[in-house]
Amino acid sequence: VYPNPTDSFLFLEGNEKPLAVSIYNLLGKKVISTNNTNKIDVQGLPSGIYVIRLSDGISQINKKFIKL
Repeated sequence: VYPNPTDSFLFLEGNEKPLAVSIYNLLGKKVISTNNTNKIDVQGLPSGIYVIRLSDGISQINKKFIKL
């Protein structure tokens, strides 16, 4: 997941399987949900810290990122 911090787009690298992508604010509210993409538009989100959850149906990874 890069760049971090970002002000416009997040890029996902290294995923070979189809992914479900969800982005949550620090209160746990889902703010973005998408599937099978390598580029996520986060321009509409307010500045702050978010958690991105990547799931391939078997395992999942949570990463934090900063929206400027």
